[in-house]
Amino acid sequence: MKRIVLTAVLAAGFCWLAVCGGPAAIADDKDFGGEVSVDAIPASAEDFGKLREKLGNSPKGTAAAFIVALLMLEKDKELGTKCAFSIVTDSYQNASGGQSQDFKELIERFVKNPAIARSYVVGTSLASGYELPKGAFKFSFSTNKYSVIKDTHIKLFTACSGADTPRPIEIKKIKDAWQVENASSLSVGVKK
Repeated sequence: MKRIVLTAVLAAGFCWLAVCGGPAAIADDKDFGGEVSVDAIPASAEDFGKLREKLGNSPKGTAAAFIVALLMLEKDKELGTKCAFSIVTDSYQNASGGQSQDFKELIERFVKNPAIARSYVVGTSLASGYELPKGAFKFSFSTNKYSVIKDTHIKLFTACSGADTPRPIEIKKIKDAWQVENASSLSVGVKK
């Protein structure tokens, strides 16, 4: 009897993989990858909130908003940090709800080397010193067959002009909002 039940469960699983394509098909159906365009870097927390509201309904929009907050660090460390912290999960919070040491270290790596954040903007390059392009800022995201960790937990890969391969960022849906769960790989240095 146990063997029959196990066989039925395995058969159902294989059918799901064959017909639905498994988790990779979920990612394709929801179109998590692609480009996100942002007209300008926000100059205030209020402007960032409006951008977050506009982009926050998707994993790639949330990832783009987070990178925008990292770009804000170059002009105003306090504002950029506040905006970045506003869209992370509790994985970057300490026991009292403040910034964890991991979050502080992550931010500090971007402050010390602003070229890292700029390298995620489409059109930047090592040759230009990762200078930001004129006009709207575009961010490019891709997925792979392992991108869907759960329906509410997605790993995107962010194009990076300072690296040979895209870098991962994990986005998690909490209640009705997508938030950054893990962005540590974004802080790795860039080509010099």
